[in-house]
Order: sequence, then C-alpha cells, then structure tokens
Amino acid sequence: MKAIEVKNLFKSFGGVRAVENVSLSVEIGEKHAIIGPNGAGKTTFLNLIGGLYSADRGEIHVLGQNVTNLTVYDRIKHGVARTFQLTSVFLDLTILDNVLLSVQAIKPYRFGMLRPQKMYKDLLGRAHWFLSHWDMWEKRNTILRELSYGEQRKVELIMGLASDPKILLLDEPTSGLTMEESADFAELITAAGRDITLLIVEHDMDIVFKVATRITVLHHGTILAEGAPLEIAENARVREVYLGRRNPFQK
Repeated sequence: MKAIEVKNLFKSFGGVRAVENVSLSVEIGEKHAIIGPNGAGKTTFLNLIGGLYSADRGEIHVLGQNVTNLTVYDRIKHGVARTFQLTSVFLDLTILDNVLLSVQAIKPYRFGMLRPQKMYKDLLGRAHWFLSHWDMWEKRNTILRELSYGEQRKVELIMGLASDPKILLLDEPTSGLTMEESADFAELITAAGRDITLLIVEHDMDIVFKVATRITVLHHGTILAEGAPLEIAENARVREVYLGRRNPFQK
C-alpha cells in the first residue's frame, strides 16, 4: 500500500493546463519533494492532493483509499494535514490555544461549545507534549502575532503534527525565513517521525537536498524527472531547466 498514489491527474484553469497527466507514487514514511520553476504546477498539484482543488481527470489515492472526490475535511479524516505558503495560524490566539484547536479537531467532541478546551486533560496533555518537544512550552501563553515569522511557521508545523497526520503536505515551508530559521525548520521536518509521510513543495534547494529522500521535478505541469536527490542533482535536463550548473552536493 502506498501513502499517496496519483494516477493521470489533470487540472486546467481556463486555457492553462496547470497539471497535465501526472502520475506519482509516494511510499509510507517517505520524505518526497516537489520542485520546479515558477508556474510548473507545484502548488496546484499539492492543492489537488489536499482537496482544495478538484481534479478535471485522474485519481488520487491516500493509504489505499480513493479520495479524489472527497472534501478537505474528509481527507483530514483519512490522515492528510496541510501547511501553506503563508501562515494559516490564528494570530490573536496564544500558542497553546492554536495547538489545542489543532488537537481538538480530530476528537469526537470537537464541536462541544460549553466546556473550555483546557478542561479536557487529554487535549492539554497532547498540546504539552508537542510544545515541550519543540521547545515552545515556556512561550505557550504568548499571542501568535508577538512571535517572529519563523516562530509562527514553527507553530504551524506543530499544529500540523498535532492533528496526528499520516501524511503532511508542506507548501514552501521556509518561505520568508532567514537562513538560520530555514536550517532549524529543516531539522524539525527531518525529525517529524519516520511513520509520517511528507510531501513538500520547496524552492530552497539546500533544504530540499537535506530533507528529501526522493524528488519529483515538475515543468509546465508535467513530470520532467524523478529520482533520488543525487540522481536529480546530476540530471543534465533538470540542471538546464531549474538547478543551474552548480551541483547541490558540491560545496
């Protein structure tokens, strides 16, 4: 069984074919990166898997289940979580409240309105574990907008992990971060857990080659190449279209 299996996927916007006949398999626990030039269809492809866009044609299977026609929420129930190019956290809430919301979203009592979140010991215990694990517990009562952008991205990743995903979709997670923040974020992603499958769209090649175990290159909505990081780095066509002359493995 594959974590993600995409078969002959198509998506057009008017006369623009953003994704054209793309097929892809991602193994359980794999860290798979999607790279390519601007306009290659990377984010559209991620949106199709996450359910934000519906496919014109093709199929999307998650852990053996056909989710092609399911809503975003139903895909979350199948274990798919997502982050975006811009942070999608609640800026006027505390770190703890943000993480509690993420944990509660997968609980049967998620629609309960009469009892405060913090009264649920299992919610608080899980939030405590994640925030402590990522060195954020001491800041738990800090309002999100008071954090740096890098810390906000870190909280967003924690929220994604706290929803207990089987598959985590990351869209440009290091966008807007400093080099130091990007390196820290890469360490967080790498340490996310062997049982979690990551599908990441990223423009920073240093991060890609540090995190990914396999890479797919999109160009004009189609797959240009796919393989292990070293294979992609040495692929002449990929270097011509996207990477340039420098081999990322040669310092």
